[in-house]
Amino acid sequence: MQAKISPEQALYDMEQFLQNDKPEQQEDAFANAAAVLVFFDPETLHAYQTGETGWSDFFHFCDPVKNRAQGNYWQLRPLVRRKALQRLGSHNEMLRALAANPDRTKEPVQKIYEALISGEPIDILHLQRDELVALSLMTEWLDNIPSLDLAQLKREVQLAIPMADLLAPLNRLAGVQFVGRRKELASMDEYVGIRSAASGLFSSAERFIRQFFTDLQKNPPLLIYGPGGIGKSTLIGKFILNNASQRNDTLPFAYLDTDRAIIEPGQPLTYLIEAARQLALQCPEQRQQLMALKDDITAILSSYDGFESSKSFYEGASIAIRFGQIISQVNTPVLLVIDTFEEAQFLGGEIVHGVWSLLVRLQEAAPNLRTIVGGRAMVQQFPVKPLELPELSREEVQELIAGVLKNSFSEGELRKVVDDIISVAGMNPMSLRMALIIVQEQGVDKLRKVETRNWFMRRLRTEVIQARLYGRILTHIHNEKVKQLAYPGLIVRRITADVIREVLAAPCQLKLRNAGEADELAELLANEASLVTRDPVDGALCHRQDVRRVMLQDLRNEISAAVIKAIHDNAVNFYSKQEDPVARAEEIYHRLSRGDSMQDVEKRWMPGIENRLRNALEELPSKSLLWLSGKLGVTPDKDMLKTASLEEWESITATAAERYLNTGEAQIALDTIRERDDRTINSPLYRLELEALRNLGLYDEAAFVAEEMLATIPRSADPAILYEINMQAAFIKEAQGRIEEAIASLKQASSLQPPEPTKEGLRILITHIRLLRKQGDEKNAERAVFVKQVRDWLADRQLLMSLSSSPALLREVVAELGKIMPELLENAIDWVGIEIRNDLQANVLSQALTNWNAELQKDSNSLLGELLERTGIKDNTLQSWNTFVKENNGRRLSNNIQHWRKELSSDLPGQSNGVSINFDNTLVDIYRINVDLSINRSSMEGGGMTMF
Repeated sequence: MQAKISPEQALYDMEQFLQNDKPEQQEDAFANAAAVLVFFDPETLHAYQTGETGWSDFFHFCDPVKNRAQGNYWQLRPLVRRKALQRLGSHNEMLRALAANPDRTKEPVQKIYEALISGEPIDILHLQRDELVALSLMTEWLDNIPSLDLAQLKREVQLAIPMADLLAPLNRLAGVQFVGRRKELASMDEYVGIRSAASGLFSSAERFIRQFFTDLQKNPPLLIYGPGGIGKSTLIGKFILNNASQRNDTLPFAYLDTDRAIIEPGQPLTYLIEAARQLALQCPEQRQQLMALKDDITAILSSYDGFESSKSFYEGASIAIRFGQIISQVNTPVLLVIDTFEEAQFLGGEIVHGVWSLLVRLQEAAPNLRTIVGGRAMVQQFPVKPLELPELSREEVQELIAGVLKNSFSEGELRKVVDDIISVAGMNPMSLRMALIIVQEQGVDKLRKVETRNWFMRRLRTEVIQARLYGRILTHIHNEKVKQLAYPGLIVRRITADVIREVLAAPCQLKLRNAGEADELAELLANEASLVTRDPVDGALCHRQDVRRVMLQDLRNEISAAVIKAIHDNAVNFYSKQEDPVARAEEIYHRLSRGDSMQDVEKRWMPGIENRLRNALEELPSKSLLWLSGKLGVTPDKDMLKTASLEEWESITATAAERYLNTGEAQIALDTIRERDDRTINSPLYRLELEALRNLGLYDEAAFVAEEMLATIPRSADPAILYEINMQAAFIKEAQGRIEEAIASLKQASSLQPPEPTKEGLRILITHIRLLRKQGDEKNAERAVFVKQVRDWLADRQLLMSLSSSPALLREVVAELGKIMPELLENAIDWVGIEIRNDLQANVLSQALTNWNAELQKDSNSLLGELLERTGIKDNTLQSWNTFVKENNGRRLSNNIQHWRKELSSDLPGQSNGVSINFDNTLVDIYRINVDLSINRSSMEGGGMTMF
């Protein structure tokens, strides 16, 4: 059979056929010469062996090189290059081809290619990402050259590229000229346990001091703190890069920026998702475990609902311990960096508490872990090793300024310029860089005119000085209309051509010649990189947040209130006509900024815009700030919280209490809830107070409080609130063993629900079934009535599918009906997995797996049994399966079991759809244990069960 020809091959063959005006050998000679050049100028290219100059028909075989500002550069198409390299056949011939063009480009990428051709070792450790990508492509070009063995290099490059991606943000942080901070870097070395290279008394294998700490009291996180712009992130980036560039004994690290969208401080496990991903790139022996853990955390975070605060805590603790145990296998210190921690502190003390609880468990399980936290403020309530970052010393400032301006001034002039810059900007790194921008773009005389040196200014905060410096940068905008646009236009957060036309033109006194001029102005403003950045999604210009933070008050002081109001009014009118989340967030921002009533703003709220407004809090008046804090889940400081209305206080407190519950701090949650006694009629704190008492195992007090609530809340309250309290009362009485009273509370809850199928009604029914089961066989007939009703309800596909977003309810349904409705068990394994939370469950599942494998072994006459053959377990014993269950607990275990259930079949009696009924029943029993644990929460600690 004739082999298929690829389209690229066919095109090449056709072009070769059409080239009959010159001998084929001549084309090959040029192609052979070009094949060893990354790119070339066809007019100056010398053909290999013939020496002819100028390749006239190159365009049949080449593509232009993009992103080259100057020169007529082209490169061979991949197939043409590979054929030419195969013709050359060896690295000696390729070296001769290189010699045909001695004046070839000397750019780094060409040097890398030549090193590859000549067989020289390539130090990939210090290559930039684009160079690594180019090197990867080059190894493909040279793949079939017998004299070059590139297999190992290809593997190393494929690992190095994602590592380069990981280092990219750190290179950007430390990419600005880094000076000084030697004392701070030494302190970081000492904390992590890195011997000073200056001593020269140790081999590379002994670079790390083998110190192990099991708790944060003995080795608390190193907290690097200081005001914005002082250089915290730059210092951290430099430290990591210093240690990531070591050839041997590199320091594995995870750099977690709290300000990134992938990190949600209110869900501390999101830190571990990103940490697992980063460390998997650096720790090959632990890669598989870390990636499995990452998948499990993702699954866990998607399987919580409001009825499971205790489950959230115990699963979070279990994951943290498991993560720490994996890290402890690494034979060097492992660095965990949490940067921009002020974002977590800003959200409230309960957020900080949740993150610190995670760090405590990590340190207990991973004695080799070293944690560095970077933020603006001191962490007060937990042990830390503080490292306050001061301003630069005069010597460091001189080094910084000289490095930037050394080619602009003579040595004598430079000393005077240094004095001038320091007198204006001080020694804050950000202020100095702003001052240097002014000197480079406008000259030192313009800098001298910035008023920061009188007695009053010397008492102002660094941020005010920076605002003055930014004001000077604004005045240097060359286009007068762009200057008018920026000042006062940057009162808005986002600028597009439409915003210029509809919102800013009139207040900024811009007389636009035509509609297209707004587009031109937007493009010109985009060039002011010190003021704006582009939104990568829609291309809008966004006021840089670091700049906005220091500029906004200055703008408000200098611009008339009437102009500011006109901008806000125009913005509200403009954005209110749009329905997308970006527009709605901006509309809300401008409404809050101009002081609209909270009732009016509430009507315009749209779920899902929270992250777009988080940075706005510090810009808003106190009344607006309190309202938005409740929406964003931010806990303001106590003094501000005292000024909140009862409704605002309840909203903010409910968020804080729920977070404390999710981190296992039920007592703190209860204390927070009880800081005020009065309640609104539909307070969200009713349910949370009962939840906290249940988590503490204070069932008698919880029962009393529930009765008091039901006795005092008016009947006009929202039925949903009364339903929640009655359900909590039922769970409390169930935990106390007061089953009849629990059923009475259920009936009260049922009276508040419509008769048609709903998830709330389903929870009532399934709880009733569970309570009747606990009363014994004499209740079977009554129980059967409720079971039939649930089965009828679940025939509604929409209700059944809705359980995927209510994992607690799904577990309760499976625990009661899974043995008679196998499809429910199937869905539960897919949607929430099989959750093994203690030794009892691990033993139960291990015994079931042992029995199932024995059935399969007997049925198939297999020596080991199908399950053992699939898992690699050596013997079918309870101990072996117990080890397997604990090592694979999580999504991997669930996926394996679901896979086996669907694939393995047997004709043994007692089989259903190829799966042992006994095994499926065991899985249902495991769900039942989890439900019982969530009801009787005092059994989660103690009771002879080890949680893991």
